Amino acid sequence: MDWILPILGVLGAVFLVILLLIAVAIFAFRRKLKNAMAGLSDLKYSVVPRRLHLVPVDHIEWKDPERARAETSQLTALGFQPAGSYNVEEMDFLRIEAFARPGDYLYAAVYEHDKAGIWTDLVCRYQDDTSLTVTNNREGSEMDQRPGHGNIYDPGASVEKIYQRILQERPNRAMLPVSAAEFKPVFEKAYADSMDWRNSRGGATEDEIRAIMAATGQEVDEETVAEIRKAKENEAFSNMQETLREKFEEETSLSVPEWERVRDRLLFIYDGPSPELIAEMFLSSRVDADEEFDYDAELERARATVEQAGSARAGFAALVAPLTGDRAYERLGTVSGAVVADVWVQPDPEFDVEDE
Repeated sequence: MDWILPILGVLGAVFLVILLLIAVAIFAFRRKLKNAMAGLSDLKYSVVPRRLHLVPVDHIEWKDPERARAETSQLTALGFQPAGSYNVEEMDFLRIEAFARPGDYLYAAVYEHDKAGIWTDLVCRYQDDTSLTVTNNREGSEMDQRPGHGNIYDPGASVEKIYQRILQERPNRAMLPVSAAEFKPVFEKAYADSMDWRNSRGGATEDEIRAIMAATGQEVDEETVAEIRKAKENEAFSNMQETLREKFEEETSLSVPEWERVRDRLLFIYDGPSPELIAEMFLSSRVDADEEFDYDAELERARATVEQAGSARAGFAALVAPLTGDRAYERLGTVSGAVVADVWVQPDPEFDVEDE
């Protein structure tokens, strides 16, 4: 198989499966359409959901039951307690058998992925909102890790070995207690936090993309890297819009009529997106409005404005400041938290320049 295989990144307690959409760009650059179409059935493995939801099941239908028994039996022998069997709502190709060892402040998870096979993670979490994961997974070290959430890779190691490593190598700080009943909410929150961090910084970096392509035997050329990077940044920006919209909806004091007026025109601007993305997003609502519109020239002007402002938030504010009347943007305030974003209401898309 010569498309990009799944890249599995263990991000603290999240046990995150990172699967980049590198395959899409490689199809576009290096295959004829008929060959690309033959591989579309594999594209589901490249989707990186913004959220994951675990679905409890009575038992897991393992693809490799012998290997799964070898991993789970070692955990049981070490005193780990069952913490549930799960399918994943957003990934029908991923299965998880969870365990907890409260005396050691450890969660464990045995994963089976249709393409990547079986591996085990051991995780401890700290009261300062950091974590450490030790894994016998063979993939994932190419990905950057969230600050404060360390990872130790020991590819192919036994469960006994990674258990001893996490006991010996984890920092001596106050740890959070673990509970078999809490595995599902802990997992889902940790995944959400990790994806919000990854999306807020714009998705996969060029260095990550190069490392992944090299590790999976793909020829690294800069045109492909740039195209993939742009696609991933756009995807990350879209994901952050959903995340920030949910937070704003929870916190807003807008009345029902006010919410209905703006809900479909909300735009959340945070620091992280590139000047080019902010410029493109700003211009997207103007292309159809102006009959005479030199897009390339306006894009360069807008990009320069954002660069000069020094940040995405300041740059966007500078871009919309001169707009008045039906073209004006309305600022509603700020969403705060791990990511701080300005909340804007975009002009009514039904506005036509001929109405001026």
